[in-house]
Amino acid sequence: MLPGNGVFQKLGGKPRLKGVRNKLNSIPFPDPIQTPQGNRVCLPGLGRIRFHKMELPEGRIKCGRMLKRASGWYLCLFINAEAKKIERVGNGVIGIDPGFRNLLTTSEGEVIEHPREFEQAQRRLAQAQRGHHTKLAARLQERIGNRRKDRNHKLSRRLVAENVEIYFSKDNNKGMARKFGKSVASSGHAQLRSMLAYKSPISGTRYVEVDAKFSTMTCSACGYRTGPRGLSMLELRHWTCVECGSSHHRDINAAVNTLMAGAGSALENHADCTCMMSGIP
Repeated sequence: MLPGNGVFQKLGGKPRLKGVRNKLNSIPFPDPIQTPQGNRVCLPGLGRIRFHKMELPEGRIKCGRMLKRASGWYLCLFINAEAKKIERVGNGVIGIDPGFRNLLTTSEGEVIEHPREFEQAQRRLAQAQRGHHTKLAARLQERIGNRRKDRNHKLSRRLVAENVEIYFSKDNNKGMARKFGKSVASSGHAQLRSMLAYKSPISGTRYVEVDAKFSTMTCSACGYRTGPRGLSMLELRHWTCVECGSSHHRDINAAVNTLMAGAGSALENHADCTCMMSGIP
């Protein structure tokens, strides 16, 4: 029998209903929405709906979308508003080296500890998954993501407020995730980089992502590649250059190399632009 002839042979049987994977998770509202009054918002087709009151930025609400999460329904509003600058409290210039043991290490020697939101909830999450409590497991995953996002928002805001130039060592997160898995996802470096990328221009901070190649093994004092290399030397945190005798902390040295590489590329780009404006070939 040819494929598709089951309809004519009356062999189709009863229709299969949509499963849990195909359930409705969002409701779009493409038309403009009126400004909420108090703790109620008027949505087309649904009427006035009560929500947890919160402060909204001033601007015209273009559209919206209701999203279903493990903790309930949320209304996402798209508002045509002007972004506010982050108040500056410093004029620093830093290079940043991301890590998994410590979240970030700056060229000034500051080490930002890893909060490890996923590891703290890992045991409870495993219990929920073994017990097939899908709703509880989804709620725990959402809570972990919210904590990670809140941490990155606060950290990115502080870095932008304290520095006028930020040079971030850009790692291959997809390639590293294949080897280290949970550590890469728990750190949230990609999310932090995206937050720095859109917060920096608004506040007048220069943000540049620098290739992380050779940043660890290169000596920041003499430039020779005498430092630790390979997966077998990940546990080596302090090393001494055999060429110049300088002692280095692994992550601080990488952050200093990131700063020098980023600042060098910035100066080269500035020189190229100056030559083009002056007409020099």
